[in-house]
Amino acid sequence: MRLLLAPITVLLLTACGAGAAASSAPLAGSSPAPVLAPIPDPSPIPSPTPTAAAPTPTPVLPAPASFPVSFRGLASGTYPVHLHSICNGRQSFHIAYLPNLSVGTDAAGSIDVPAADFGRGWCVVVYANAPLTRVAAFRSI
Repeated sequence: MRLLLAPITVLLLTACGAGAAASSAPLAGSSPAPVLAPIPDPSPIPSPTPTAAAPTPTPVLPAPASFPVSFRGLASGTYPVHLHSICNGRQSFHIAYLPNLSVGTDAAGSIDVPAADFGRGWCVVVYANAPLTRVAAFRSI
């Protein structure tokens, strides 16, 4: 019985070995199995570059309501002041009355003129007398 089993065992072993070899060989008319490239490790996701916090905007200050207009070289006292469209003191060019100018012993004084009156080519006229007939000084604004 051993003798009968030995040829069958050899046959089975040969068939298994040939089948394994045949299974690794490509079949006629078929293409070889595709070879897949190894998948590379994913690169790390770059972290966002830190940026400086946006600076807090500087608050916008409101425009001043008035600006000082200064005069020097006048005798101490109080002077009437007007706003004129031309710097000659004639009343026909009068636009508005301004506060009186007070001049101290240092021969200087200033008054506040509304900011809206600047940049129009107008003049601040200081009169030397109450009847407004003599101009003591003027300043173009």
